Amino acid sequence: MNQARRDCKIPIYMVPRCPVCGGPMDMNLRKDDYFVQDSAWYEAERRFGDFVSRSLDRKQG
Repeated sequence: MNQARRDCKIPIYMVPRCPVCGGPMDMNLRKDDYFVQDSAWYEAERRFGDFVSRSLDRKQG
């Protein structure tokens, strides 16, 4: 994919398609009513917060 990228864009044929409707898939971003914020999201948020805390502790210590 990196080799096919031009001007920070990938060719349309490389964009994943929805298995149901065939439309182009999109990132799970908080931009519309389709954002998925389930238990997996909260677990990832917790892991990221732990990572940030550990990183800050190392930098200050």
